[in-house]
Amino acid sequence: IIACTQGINLLLNIVCTPVVNAARGIAVQVELAVASFSKSLQTALNPQITKNYAAHNGNRFFSLIFISSKYSFFIMFLLATPIFLEAEYILEWWLVDVPDYTVSFVRIILIVTLVNLLSEPLNTAVSAFGKIKYFQMISGLLLISILPISYFLLQIYYFPPLVFYVYLVMSILTYGYKLLYARAKIKLSLKLYFIEVWVRIIGVVIS
Repeated sequence: IIACTQGINLLLNIVCTPVVNAARGIAVQVELAVASFSKSLQTALNPQITKNYAAHNGNRFFSLIFISSKYSFFIMFLLATPIFLEAEYILEWWLVDVPDYTVSFVRIILIVTLVNLLSEPLNTAVSAFGKIKYFQMISGLLLISILPISYFLLQIYYFPPLVFYVYLVMSILTYGYKLLYARAKIKLSLKLYFIEVWVRIIGVVIS
């Protein structure tokens, strides 16, 4: 995670301009401010997820995973939507002189944060299971791969938001890997997960 977050800063400094890195810093500030509310819910539920796994209370264990996933997403979505839609106006009001690419960075990183929030309860669930060696190795490699892929693409086509599009794609792949790992190791039903989490999320987003 450190290599991914700080590595992106270094990459933007090396390949792009200080202005682009400033835009990245502003986007991260917005992300941290918005995501803190959702992560507070997950922090409160994480001990309960671990406790119920240890107590072999499977129904409650999976129920808490679903609750943590969808409600943290809902909180973040509620806060992020007006910022996403009115990012240009909000940033102009806040900064007056908005660095180039800041609006794009803010919008993409908000979507990345929504994806990562869905991954967090899976991290807790697998950690409760205990066998996390390959889980962490593969997840980490997927995230670290953002740097070489982004560097390669920027050499072909200079467009700084590409870094964040790569970040988004790799976050989705990491989330998918975590779902498959959870299905294999903790017997998470992907069908039930889809019904309890994704159907609810899709319904709220569409409405």
